[in-house]
Amino acid sequence: MSVMQTSPDPVPSSQIGDLQQIHNLEAASELDNFIYIVSHDLRNSARALTEVPQWLRDDLAEQGVSLNEDAQENFELLERHAKRLDRMLLDLLVYSRIGRLQEIREFDLNDLVARVIEEKDLPENISVQVDAPLPMMTLGYNDAFMLVKCIVDNVVTHSPSKGAQLSIRGLRKRNQVTLTFTDNGRGMRDGELQRAFRPMTTLRRRDEVEGSGMGLAIVQRIVQYYRGELWAGNNPDGTGFRLRIRFRDMVSD
Repeated sequence: MSVMQTSPDPVPSSQIGDLQQIHNLEAASELDNFIYIVSHDLRNSARALTEVPQWLRDDLAEQGVSLNEDAQENFELLERHAKRLDRMLLDLLVYSRIGRLQEIREFDLNDLVARVIEEKDLPENISVQVDAPLPMMTLGYNDAFMLVKCIVDNVVTHSPSKGAQLSIRGLRKRNQVTLTFTDNGRGMRDGELQRAFRPMTTLRRRDEVEGSGMGLAIVQRIVQYYRGELWAGNNPDGTGFRLRIRFRDMVSD
């Protein structure tokens, strides 16, 4: 099984010195602020773009102009690209907000997963199975919710036409919680694993997949922010994909 492990410490180690650590933290915060401002402002324009095709259709209909098949396809293409842009900007906002505007508290992972499934409204051919009760966990609740949501979204986006199943397991050992997510999809091919965790990267052509290419990048960013560990790779039989994530309990307020 090919394995990728994130660094458990996203801040440079002590060899560099306290001053360099502070500089890197400040630089990361400034970059997050920049991403937030740009994506927030651009999203206002992107939302307008999603409405323009329908406005044009309505105006043309009022003037008695009917669209031929080519024109209809062009309008649908414009709508698709505008919605994709809006989704990408929204996910950039999520990326920049990791670790912010939330409380660190203890919560029940079973309730969190149930909420993700309920809000996602999964297609009938997608199932999520929780293997045994999941443990309690202490972390930023919004980030934990987003982590599970992104993994579920990834399974839905890349599931074959016959459907897919995602299995979730959790194990507590003292102050550590290990979560394992396993699906029965096609798995990762050679050279895809590292690319899959890059922001704004999809493993298929943009016209073949509706995702923003941010899902696994958000997952990795959350793991890094909370100084966790992540392993990723195919299942031992070469099919399906597996993510194993370990967090240490954070101190709640």
